[in-house]
Amino acid sequence: MKKIRLIVLLLSILLVSGACSHGGTARESAEEEKKPVLINGELERRTGSDVEIMYHNEDPNITFQQGDVTFTVDKYQVSYAPDIIFPADKEGAKIYIVSLQTSVENQSEETAVIRPPYIIHGENDDFHYIDNSYLADESILFPDTLDLSLQGGEKQDGVLEYVLTQEELKSMEDANVRYSAPVVTIGDKEETSFIRDVPLGLNEQSEEAVKAQNEMYPDRSIQDGFVIDKELLSQSSIEKKIGDEIQLNVRGAQFTRIQPAPDANLIDFYNASSLTALTLDIDIKNNTADPFDPAYIGATLHTDDNMYFDEILLSNGDLEISPGDSGKYYLTVLMENKDYQTIEQFDLDLSVYKEDGHPLEEAALKIPKE
Repeated sequence: MKKIRLIVLLLSILLVSGACSHGGTARESAEEEKKPVLINGELERRTGSDVEIMYHNEDPNITFQQGDVTFTVDKYQVSYAPDIIFPADKEGAKIYIVSLQTSVENQSEETAVIRPPYIIHGENDDFHYIDNSYLADESILFPDTLDLSLQGGEKQDGVLEYVLTQEELKSMEDANVRYSAPVVTIGDKEETSFIRDVPLGLNEQSEEAVKAQNEMYPDRSIQDGFVIDKELLSQSSIEKKIGDEIQLNVRGAQFTRIQPAPDANLIDFYNASSLTALTLDIDIKNNTADPFDPAYIGATLHTDDNMYFDEILLSNGDLEISPGDSGKYYLTVLMENKDYQTIEQFDLDLSVYKEDGHPLEEAALKIPKE
């Protein structure tokens, strides 16, 4: 009887041990599956170095719509190659490589020519262009800094890579790194529609700041260096339609707290180290026979003590809207913080002007905080 009990006990121990061993293997396997792999599978062979993934973004949600061409970044990563075969212009430096898995689709019926997108950073707008040195031929999307030509309805996938030194990457640790949408020519016409520079986080520290920036309307405040910090305060939905010849649909409003750059002249002009920005999201339809420049949209914001006008250098949108076409414009007005704090609903006059300065369309709007 004791022998039987001993055998049963031994079998139980073996079963538990097997289950634990199997569970451990399963956990290890799951961890292996979660571990990101190199986007450029040729990177180690072509650099002659072991490569360590320093940062990986599996779902960046980056899409540019430029006319009828869609440009998407599906995922991207930053890798370190300690023993790299050095690029000629970066000899002796520690080298990092930014790899982006991308796709470009031409949804028009004509041939589209797309220029390569680039990374911009720093107060002086330092540009970094694609580098195909370590890509296999089948992974190359844009031939070295040359344009990509797509037939009507054609889509191509590939990898874009940017080679950076440690010093260059260090200077990009904040979220003020932008990824520029490509300039597109369809048929004989260069697209002049709205181009958005998207914040690009290259490490975990900047990821939250990038998410916050992506929630804000893309005016030109941070992109053009007028503002060094920006915080979303409130936003509201409006859906107000204005005009006939130039139709405006004011979709919504955002209020943000901004810290002007020291050399942007906004501090001296408004006599304040921080300001509140009101930005309107406006859809435009041009029903005239002539091209329309959204810069001819003007706004005046009325408060108890002040009157503020739109800041054209901070506003952003289409450069020109052809007859019969639609477009987008983000119009920005700056105000003192005390006005935002004390007023619950703002009175704003919105106008569309002719080239001679006379108004074509006019409307008075009530802009709530939320």
